Amino acid sequence: MAWDKTSLETQYTNGTLVAVILDHGVDDEDGAELLQECIDLHNSARGDILNLIDSPSFDDLSGHEFFVAQRFICRLIPSLEGVSAERMMRYVAKLVAKGGNDLLANQPNSAFRAWCEVDSKRAEAVIEAARSDETLAIDHLTFALEATKDLQIARQIALEFDGQRRLSALTALSRIPHQDVHTRADTVLALSSLLDAEPDDALKAHVLAAAVYPFERAGEELTPAALALVSRALSDPGEGTVHVAAQVLFRAKECCSRALTTLLLDALRWVKPDSRGTLEEIDVGLSHVLKVGQGDLVVDYLTHVLTKKTDALTMKPFDSLARELAKAHLTLVSNTIVAWLATGKRELCQGAEELISEGQLDNTPLEPALTSETIADRDVYFTCRKAVGYLFTHPVVAASILISKLRSANATLGRMIKDLLFDPLMVNFGGSVRDYLSKIPETDPAFPHATELLARAEAYLSGLSTIGVVKELHPSEHRRQLERIRQADFNREVMKKAEKLSVFHDLVHRSVLLHGSHSVTYVQDADGARRPVEMKLQHHTMTTEWPRMETIDPARLDLMLLVFRAEQIKP
Repeated sequence: MAWDKTSLETQYTNGTLVAVILDHGVDDEDGAELLQECIDLHNSARGDILNLIDSPSFDDLSGHEFFVAQRFICRLIPSLEGVSAERMMRYVAKLVAKGGNDLLANQPNSAFRAWCEVDSKRAEAVIEAARSDETLAIDHLTFALEATKDLQIARQIALEFDGQRRLSALTALSRIPHQDVHTRADTVLALSSLLDAEPDDALKAHVLAAAVYPFERAGEELTPAALALVSRALSDPGEGTVHVAAQVLFRAKECCSRALTTLLLDALRWVKPDSRGTLEEIDVGLSHVLKVGQGDLVVDYLTHVLTKKTDALTMKPFDSLARELAKAHLTLVSNTIVAWLATGKRELCQGAEELISEGQLDNTPLEPALTSETIADRDVYFTCRKAVGYLFTHPVVAASILISKLRSANATLGRMIKDLLFDPLMVNFGGSVRDYLSKIPETDPAFPHATELLARAEAYLSGLSTIGVVKELHPSEHRRQLERIRQADFNREVMKKAEKLSVFHDLVHRSVLLHGSHSVTYVQDADGARRPVEMKLQHHTMTTEWPRMETIDPARLDLMLLVFRAEQIKP
């Protein structure tokens, strides 16, 4: 809808200004000019721009249109004059409530903070009203305190009041910059006194944030007093404190020393499997811990949470961490997988398989470091059998673990490991495992063993071929048809599950082509003309190596792998 300086006041009066805002926004020169004219309209008392929020045309907005209008109003708010603090808070609260759970819903709070920064009396009015226990002011106390940047007032409110006012002041303390070591020390001292009584979970969570983020903004590590405060806040953590600890691990990259990381990870062991948001932040935070050279803490944390007696986790929530391990820390992930398999614990062995899957290491040979410790032959062989049992569907990974053990094995143990490598790995996977063994260089201590195994596999395949074609063993046409139906049903189910997991499934238009090698879609240009867009179909293939014995003798194969997974060494 068109507008100009002469028509704007009329559009405000007749209720069409919201439509004008939606058409022009604030992103271009025209939108910026409209923004300034709306500010002048309000500040000259020719119209009250906040009344737009109460208008029926605004109430009818939803989705993208609402957030366009909200963004425009948020750009207006800091420049508005002649509005009381109470009235501004009321309209800001209405905008936030209408935004719902969307991440953009809280943008009006930032606009309110900027409005308070323009005139310190506005923030002072909100703080005074909050001291008088006015609910609306208490809800906006954090932003008023941020606007003043007065640490002393924020500390006083945190110490003098309880409930929401105390938590709001603590939130402000976590956000207001602390300019020197003395201001940070004063804040730590004030926070320590709050934990002297019996703090609840919400208070400890806010104290934790207020203790760490000032140091993060200053780019300095926590002082011993601050670390002691963090330790107290993290003792016996509840869900709220655990969530804030995950946020700190994720966001506090500049001040996250090894001591702080250790405290955070000890608290994060209490995370529950259904805390999806917390786990996502832990996942990304652990990736950062890994990058700064604290990989041992990451492994210790994973080992603990995978083996908890209650609320144990799996590796699936830690997909970002798994990819980071696979990308730049192959030796660490290799040592971790071998160590987990060596324990024989089902949770850790399954965790090793999930780590490979999530890290997309299916065809990547592991590179575990050689250990100087003397390990009994039975323990080495036990680890090899666990590798085959749990990593059978990742044959190259399993084979690389066995090869790493062959490099230092004596003759007897070496023969046992080679037998395990041959059957079931090479017998079942005649492609990937043979390719891996054939690429082992002559300088590798495992090269003679690899050569022997390749020759043995060649003899095995030659022996199979000498039998020739046995027509009597061919399935009947009836059974072939049943297998085709089973495969079709299986593929259909896989496709349905893949579509549910696809991020594009609900975003694109889908068509079913019954025949042909291309499709034609007609699109409409800006001038209204329709033109054809042709899309040629291309081949998309992927290969998966199927275990040979899964077809020939599946019962024996399943039993063998079950034994490998279930067996344990007697102490």
